[in-house]
Amino acid sequence: MSDHGVTRIRVYESELDLITDETLDHHEVETGGSLFGLFGHGGAPVVFLATRPAGRVAKRSTSLELDPEVTQALEQLTWGRFGMQCIGMWHSHHWIGLTEPSGGDRERTRRYAQRHHRPKYTEILANFVGDDRRPPKGSARRDDVCVQLTPFFYPDARQLTRDQSVIEVLPGQSPLRRALSDQNVPDVPELGAALRAAGSLPETAYVLADSPASGGTRRGFRRLVPGLLSGGGSAAEHDAAPAAEEQPVPEAAASGKAAVTEESWLRPIPDLAGYVEQHIQPVMQRLAGRYEVEVELADTDRLAVVVRIPGRTACVHLLTAWDGERAVAYGCDVLAPRQHLEKIGEWPPSADGGRAFDLDTPLDWGLQQLQRLP
Repeated sequence: MSDHGVTRIRVYESELDLITDETLDHHEVETGGSLFGLFGHGGAPVVFLATRPAGRVAKRSTSLELDPEVTQALEQLTWGRFGMQCIGMWHSHHWIGLTEPSGGDRERTRRYAQRHHRPKYTEILANFVGDDRRPPKGSARRDDVCVQLTPFFYPDARQLTRDQSVIEVLPGQSPLRRALSDQNVPDVPELGAALRAAGSLPETAYVLADSPASGGTRRGFRRLVPGLLSGGGSAAEHDAAPAAEEQPVPEAAASGKAAVTEESWLRPIPDLAGYVEQHIQPVMQRLAGRYEVEVELADTDRLAVVVRIPGRTACVHLLTAWDGERAVAYGCDVLAPRQHLEKIGEWPPSADGGRAFDLDTPLDWGLQQLQRLP
């Protein structure tokens, strides 16, 4: 149902447990599955069944490709016996920190809606939260971490129109899952693997988040550069089309010195994960251990990097963008607490306004100002 412009995605508790359980098994690669259910009064989705990946699945750190034959077999089963169809998919962004569908995810959603003539589409993203509990690379599953589940609903995925969405939990086991366990499911190993229920989970295993409507901006997007920052991006593929991996950001040095006018360089960031991984992270890595660093998504074509001395409120606010080839800076502010957080310094000088610069120059200026503050 829709409540004052907010779509409530109703999901059975057993299916949220399954999503969490599957996510906890994969700390370094994406995982995911399909969502089956109905669209209720007002067009809001009701998720009766979430599945695990099974069959020929390609799991990578920033992409996931499900087996289209298994997805088709599952839908034949749920539709033929219960009249329920595939209404979307879920997948994880594990520790990469991107709590929004990536560009590849959105393109996959749009293609699916157009190809199958299904404009309504439901998606759930799973992210680990609490980076202080991030296990070492290659370690086994840990149940003391928390998974954040964020819903997304597209009333017209062909146009990528998205509603503000929240999850409403339906208690207990899904009647569809119960019916499937009571009936004879075709003796196909892949189906058994896809339908395997969740094990016992602690009550704190997951938390629920909401999502803004299309055109909204989620503030406070963070990514953790090793020892420093939190984020990422991915693409998950739902049907027979090739995996919609993100187009890599072209290799370019983030420290190029050329300055150009703003009108000629401002471009949408093509891949937020690649932008941070390849261009922001290398520049910020030298700050590890001495500063707290986070990134904040300001718009589709602007990203702010916020740098603080641990335990202090004052910060450097580095404004970055994409010029089509590299990450560039177009401004840097130093903010310090007065009656509230106020700007006390601004770079570049007025004579250089409207120009783009390498990231190091304004960052070094900002750090110098920060160190001078009492």
